[in-house]
Amino acid sequence: MKTRTLALNALLIAIIVLMSVIPFLGFIQIGPIAITLSHIPVIIGAIILGPVSGAVLGVTFGLGSWYAALTRGATPVDLLFTNPLVAILPRLLFGLAAAYLWKLVRLKNQQPSASKIAFTAFSSTLVHTVAVLSTIYLTIQLTQDQTLLTLIASGFMPFVLGAVGVNVLMEALTAIFVSSAILSALGFVKKSRKPDFIPRPLTQANQIFMILVILAVWLTKQPLYLLFPLAFGLLGILFNDNPIIVIGRRFLKKPLDSYHREDPDAQKFSQMIALILLTIALAAFLINLDYVGYIASGLVVIAAALAIAGFCIGCYLFFKMSLKRQHNAKK
Repeated sequence: MKTRTLALNALLIAIIVLMSVIPFLGFIQIGPIAITLSHIPVIIGAIILGPVSGAVLGVTFGLGSWYAALTRGATPVDLLFTNPLVAILPRLLFGLAAAYLWKLVRLKNQQPSASKIAFTAFSSTLVHTVAVLSTIYLTIQLTQDQTLLTLIASGFMPFVLGAVGVNVLMEALTAIFVSSAILSALGFVKKSRKPDFIPRPLTQANQIFMILVILAVWLTKQPLYLLFPLAFGLLGILFNDNPIIVIGRRFLKKPLDSYHREDPDAQKFSQMIALILLTIALAAFLINLDYVGYIASGLVVIAAALAIAGFCIGCYLFFKMSLKRQHNAKK
């Protein structure tokens, strides 16, 4: 193993250990749920260094989780992770999954990108959650632990499964933001070249996605779903790499030049307006100012629907402002 690889492994292991030992650094406790942050160094190491390092870092993450549950476990959820099988095995699989998912998304194009990192971070976090829940279920069935069986009988497990939705969402989106930012700062991924134009079907796909997410928020009363369009929009603004646009491009059957062209700068301006409104909506819903949340998110739905129909309000404002700047420059 090269010196650079050893050094990076040692650094990431040290970070995971610190996040495990220092309370509320690697595991943020919100009520009965512990949101894990220690998975982020595992993802970064798996992407940069490969499967072996991913496995080693995953085991380190598992050992840290086990230690945290034994030394400062305070909830019934922590009881589950005092079993080393539950704490360590899923994290080993998680480290391997992150490395191989990264290899998978780079099969056709070896160039690292923010959307590929986002996909790897999000998908591997889902794998982590599925692995943890599966291990918990198998452990309970095999050991017939009376304490755990009592928890199940009391209706505790449905509560855990319901909380997992919020838990995994927060962990996955945190992984997307932090992994992309750190790997970009390290020079591992560079900002994608700004396209000359964006085919209209791709911008419409992004607008449909935002509408569907907002409708889901209204129906389920789960405002955290807004983090999805916020995360994807930020990736588009910061890296020119919105995952919806990237994925949608693969489904276009005709040459890109044959579609109606949308100006990328105007689209970015529109996206910024949408992100501001979605941020206001998310904050309002979280502090129980629901009417503000509905107004802000409703404005996004209206603007997106109009853009799908052919009139982009953000683009109109962008071009009006551009013309005004040009007019003032000539004076």
